[in-house]
Amino acid sequence: MTVSVYVRSACEIYTNFVPTPLAAIRAVLRATALNQDGRTPGITQPSQVAQTANIRRAYGENGLDLNDTGYFEAHGTGTVMGDLIEANAIYDAFQRPPSNPIHIGSLKANIGHMEAVAGAGALIKSILVLEEGILPPNAYFEHVNPSIPEEKWGIKVRIYLRKRQSKC
Repeated sequence: MTVSVYVRSACEIYTNFVPTPLAAIRAVLRATALNQDGRTPGITQPSQVAQTANIRRAYGENGLDLNDTGYFEAHGTGTVMGDLIEANAIYDAFQRPPSNPIHIGSLKANIGHMEAVAGAGALIKSILVLEEGILPPNAYFEHVNPSIPEEKWGIKVRIYLRKRQSKC
């Protein structure tokens, strides 16, 4: 059985976890992709186009199926504009129907911004999500930005602890 997670943080990482009998190996990283947002209206404003392109590149160049991913570990800016741009990039890349949403979480909400090691922290969290079989909630998260049509876009931000289904 293979389960997949996509981690987005300081860099873009696609992870495809293959259970193994070797206790020392906890995950297999099957693909990575790195980009830079390019010119945006402001230094703190991400580029939805660049994020979407990087997600698609990570999957496409490595022959991976976007439909195998059930959980997306996001950067989670916590800002009205940043979260909208990131959610729109996730929607554009994954194109999920409301009946099969991609679940979104963010480690940043739980422990703060870790700057250069944010991707590593998100990867560790994603491994634990798969090992423990849970989708943890985002700390202090109460409701989705009203500009993000969660159901229409086929995304689901974790508010409550949830046992995951067979695919993560």
